[in-house]
Amino acid sequence: MNHTSMTGEQTLTLLRCLAIDDSFRDLFSSDMPAALASLGLPACVVSEARKRSLVCGDLASKSEFHQAWLELSKQAATARLSMIVPSLRLNYHERQAA
Repeated sequence: MNHTSMTGEQTLTLLRCLAIDDSFRDLFSSDMPAALASLGLPACVVSEARKRSLVCGDLASKSEFHQAWLELSKQAATARLSMIVPSLRLNYHERQAA
């Protein structure tokens, strides 16, 4: 992962704020690095945004950000669930006798 990458949780937080918070949307439109910093993103991510002079055009609608947040949340949940390793009980008969 690049040191200036956002984590999945940070991305979900950003999408959620863009979906529900008007003041955050205004800040994101006018000063993206400040908006990212307000979310507590690492300084390297914020400084990279400043260095690249990232600017925001017209934002998508709140409902579009909400839909993106829902889809990414489902993918994240699926990825976490697929990491659960089933445990094998080798002493099954001993436990039944007890």
